Amino acid sequence: MIAQPDHVARRWPIARIVGRKVAKALHCGLEKKLLDLIRFRVSRMNGCAYCLDMHWKDLRAEGETEQRMYSLDAGRETPYYSERERAALAWAEAVTRVADTHVRTMCTSWRGDISMRTSSPI
Repeated sequence: MIAQPDHVARRWPIARIVGRKVAKALHCGLEKKLLDLIRFRVSRMNGCAYCLDMHWKDLRAEGETEQRMYSLDAGRETPYYSERERAALAWAEAVTRVADTHVRTMCTSWRGDISMRTSSPI
């Protein structure tokens, strides 16, 4: 694996820490392809070119279609993602944008009847 450029670490130091914590939490039952799809979406949200390139290549090597990758930003409006993928992507968006909105609000935006229960407020 190629080391992450220094400018990425300087620009988003807290994102790297949170990313590691989230990655640990995600490894409890999600397949690698879905994890990489989540990483790709979060990289798009964060605007990190290095990460986008890395996760794009990972997904293509795993057989992900370009159609699904290009339409990820409009995933709520496309039929390309399963309910499980939609829920995982909604959760990833919610924790990525937690400063902008409440987690429950973000999760319901992907699919109106998804309700996330948390043991403590975020």
